[in-house]
Parts: sequence; C-alpha cells; structure tokens
Amino acid sequence: MKRYIKKIKDKRFKQLIVEAIFQDIPSNPEHGTVKHGDLAGIYTWNITYQKSMYRIAYSIINGKVIVIILVGSHESFYDQLKKLQ
Repeated sequence: MKRYIKKIKDKRFKQLIVEAIFQDIPSNPEHGTVKHGDLAGIYTWNITYQKSMYRIAYSIINGKVIVIILVGSHESFYDQLKKLQ
C-alpha cells in the first residue's frame, strides 16, 4: 500500500487516499461495502476522482483493528484482491 501511495503524482488524489485510510475508514469502518462469497469479510471503500472509481479493500478484526489489503482502480480490482486471498 505504501508503494502505491508513494507512486501517486497528483497531490489532491493522494490526499483523498490518505484521508480515507487514516480518517474516514477508522472513524466509521462499517460504512464500507461488505463483500460476500470468495471475498467474505472484506469491506471496500469507494473513492471517485476525476470520473474514475477507486477502491480501498480492508478487513476489521475484533471490531477495532483495520487492515488495509489493497488500494487501486476499479478495473480488475477484485481479481487482484482474490489473488491476495
């Protein structure tokens, strides 16, 4: 995840990702969309920037610990996420 964020050149987009990871998700983790089937127990948080959809995948452990699994564009996001499982 750190590598992905470091590669982002657009400062506004980078700020949106950082805010989501360090403020929005921790303050209300259940607000994300919970996945079912192969990805059961994983939540996704959506960010739209310049008409493109980006997702942050994370899991909640014991109601508190949030583990960021993947950050990326919507295109092939779920295929990449399944490979990490």
